[in-house]
Amino acid sequence: MLFKDENVILYHPGKCGGTTIEHLFLRILKNTNLATILKQPCFSTKNNKPLTADCLSRRINFMLGYITKDCEVDGISQIFLQHADIQASIKIHGRDYIDSLFKVTFIRNPFPRILSAFYYNMWDRKTTFRDFVLHILTSKYQFNQNYTVNHFGELNRFTHYDGQQYVNFIGKLENINADVEKLSKQLSLPLYPSFERKHAKTVSSNIYEHYSEAYDDEMVDFVYNLYQKDFDLFDYTFKRELPFNPDEYK
Repeated sequence: MLFKDENVILYHPGKCGGTTIEHLFLRILKNTNLATILKQPCFSTKNNKPLTADCLSRRINFMLGYITKDCEVDGISQIFLQHADIQASIKIHGRDYIDSLFKVTFIRNPFPRILSAFYYNMWDRKTTFRDFVLHILTSKYQFNQNYTVNHFGELNRFTHYDGQQYVNFIGKLENINADVEKLSKQLSLPLYPSFERKHAKTVSSNIYEHYSEAYDDEMVDFVYNLYQKDFDLFDYTFKRELPFNPDEYK
């Protein structure tokens, strides 16, 4: 989501607290032009059309987000712009403009993130979590398939560009209150996360007391290998607090 007047862009990888962060900004900037844009009808499957230059200038002048996934920008297809990564935002707005913005993103340990996204996307109606991780996750992890990649893809797509950290501020969902306080001071904006938590209680948190219950050793190794770059960059690990206890056996 791009706040033009404030020169801030929020990168929003799925299931990392991004909706909370967006609402914090929207609440304090509710009298800006962005609030007016949010009240306008979004694209839908009934009136969807290619993202022409004119369409982009009218619809994404103040923000990235709330637009159908069925769009294409410079060869990158099926982008759900609320979750647009660094590469997509640069292709839409140009490197010079994105360089000029203060760039923010919040990330999360891949293990609870994958579990949360699995239930959020209702994959539990199709298969077990174990089968999903070992046999389906790789296809959802790949860029440029459908919007679920924004929930299962690598986090570094929202933090790094050309091999270097590109965003100015990386917060962690695990430290959301403290990190939002730091961000608030850095931007001189009154952000108060304790009053505006979105999706704080998810389906997975109602099923598992701790995310480690959902993972056996084979699944842990698989996720470590698939997201190795994220684990190396962000110092996340798997913590075994409870034994493997898959939901289908409860």
